[in-house]
Amino acid sequence: MTSIACSEGPYVIGEQGLPPARYCPAGTDCRGRFELPLGRSGTGVWGDGWTAGTTSRAPALLLRGEDATSTRWPARTGGSLVSEGAIVARRGPFTDATRAVAIDPAFTSEGTLARVGASDLVIELVLRAAASSEVLRAESASRSIVVRSDAERVLTLQHGELVIATRPLVEGAWYHVVFELHDDRASVVHVNGVATDAIAMPGGREEPHAIVVGGAGSARVAWLAIVPLGDAVLEAGALRERFAALTGVLPSLAGGGPLPIVMAREGEAFVDLVEDAGARRLHLVGEDWPRIACRPDAAGEIFCGYLAEARARRGTYVPFDPIAFETIGASVVHVDEARSIGEVVPMGAVRGAPVSGRHGVAVVLEHGGTTTFSFFARAAGAGMVEASIEGAGVARVDLDAQLVVSNDPAIEVQLDDWGAGVTRVALVARDLADGQHRAEIVAVVGGSTEFVGDDSTLFEVAGLQREGNRISPSSLVFDVHGDDELVFAATDNVPSATSGRIRARALTAPVARLHDQAMLNISEGASPGDQINLYVTIPGSVIFAASQDDVIRWLIPSMVDVDGRAFDVEASWDAESARLVMGGVDDTRGVDTSIASGRYDRLAIGFTGSTSGPFDGLVGAIGIGP
Repeated sequence: MTSIACSEGPYVIGEQGLPPARYCPAGTDCRGRFELPLGRSGTGVWGDGWTAGTTSRAPALLLRGEDATSTRWPARTGGSLVSEGAIVARRGPFTDATRAVAIDPAFTSEGTLARVGASDLVIELVLRAAASSEVLRAESASRSIVVRSDAERVLTLQHGELVIATRPLVEGAWYHVVFELHDDRASVVHVNGVATDAIAMPGGREEPHAIVVGGAGSARVAWLAIVPLGDAVLEAGALRERFAALTGVLPSLAGGGPLPIVMAREGEAFVDLVEDAGARRLHLVGEDWPRIACRPDAAGEIFCGYLAEARARRGTYVPFDPIAFETIGASVVHVDEARSIGEVVPMGAVRGAPVSGRHGVAVVLEHGGTTTFSFFARAAGAGMVEASIEGAGVARVDLDAQLVVSNDPAIEVQLDDWGAGVTRVALVARDLADGQHRAEIVAVVGGSTEFVGDDSTLFEVAGLQREGNRISPSSLVFDVHGDDELVFAATDNVPSATSGRIRARALTAPVARLHDQAMLNISEGASPGDQINLYVTIPGSVIFAASQDDVIRWLIPSMVDVDGRAFDVEASWDAESARLVMGGVDDTRGVDTSIASGRYDRLAIGFTGSTSGPFDGLVGAIGIGP
């Protein structure tokens, strides 16, 4: 299977982004075939034109964030804008070369720049949301079009007295927002692939407009396109297709429907990427945004793939801002943003007060049972910390060496290297009594937690989090998020005969599991009694299984340990046998009854919602064929 590691170059489907014959080569019967490369995300997939479904139009203005310098932003089409001291080349939740521009100070066109009408127009943005931000102003002699956010982070497009608005967006989260303006029918605003009808806009002749991008606020823009539609009518799902391409979940080949039938998650969530010098950083994405993360495997190679997690609640609200943490003989101040693990996850420097005693931070955890308490830390004056959960035990961790020095029997400790000196530390308690439990992180100096501080930094900390019913930490939870769901129609994407083949590439987490975890599931509805399933077991091996009419037709274990490893797996079946090939082991077993896979209608990636838990790792690629 071709490598799907991160690439800095653009990945373009076809010469102009998304041509009409984009999912099956002309003259080819693609029924029963499906290829989903899940390792790339970013605006590079769109190319330099503008195509939505079968509609292609030349933009009046197209700005890509990676083209901007601190003084000039050349448009791919439509001229250039100028600025003074702009902040550019900022990263976002993308694995390609996509970069973003801070909107303050503004970029301004040198005179009129783009010829646009007042309606039958698309204004498309990929941006990081922020309150009270001026995003775009396009002005002609007779009218102006303004895009800005208010104090509640509602993004609005204003045209004279008329306003089209999104729902409130989340501060610091990334969104794909498209304003689709018409004068003969309802205009629409699309947010992360979901459309909301708005109002009809007044018509008007095409005029040259002066352009200003930015001017106030902390929003960031990675892509801005103004596209005259003319008499074109966008087909249903066309802009959702652009969103799926941007976020890396659009198939490169599909015999059936190429668009996900479910691409959803309630609430915002974090995605982690390996970035400069091997350091991992967090980026916040808005609801329904599928997450392509990049992580190192056990060999240190970078692996990118789709991240699916179940509904998450912290159980204990832990503020993101470390200044709000309870302190123990210490004070906390922010460190430089570049040293933090994410732009919306500040890191705090814990400074020991000039008194004798313990120095650190604390939080009270709610609930009991199986509990995981995690945090990010970097050594400073103290190379070691002592972390504890009341009622469970204590562990000492050498942050410099990234080593567990000691731990009580009731506490399991997991360490994850995030680069740049940052370690994610997780304490797991299996049988914590129900109720409140104080968790502490204190510095160790000279082998003791009792010493006199001198107001210098002892260690840096961020992202304290408590999770129940888990034995490893999930991605950092902003507040509450729902299940990550990515589901395609199985019809014509999966062979309808009694034989078929599945290829998959994935990276598992280097820890144990509480439940089986699905990589891929082909089923009739969400029925566990009618499915073909490729999943990882609690001990850490891959199983290829199938059931029909509530009867197990085959179950083949790989017996290859995959914990923390990237792996390729191939599974196939026909009327007489089922086969699993993985890690040099080829296992073929006879079957009593063939599977009629034509009855299946659902192809789920990473999370089934019924038969197995979410895959605790990354799914990098899926291939299905006869």
